[in-house]
Amino acid sequence: MGAKPPRLGSVNYNNFKDIIKIAEVDGLAITRAALNPSGFIRIIRLVEQEARNRKILPPGN
Repeated sequence: MGAKPPRLGSVNYNNFKDIIKIAEVDGLAITRAALNPSGFIRIIRLVEQEARNRKILPPGN
């Protein structure tokens, strides 16, 4: 069997904080939220912080 497919969470600015804390979620589907540049950047920065907290992303990257 091949690798398991990733589990994605469809997010917006109101729900992404809860979704990124779910250990089984491998990525985010940022669709309509990406239409608002400042909101999109906030989501990305907070996701980066969560990745550092999970030790997925090294500090400083």
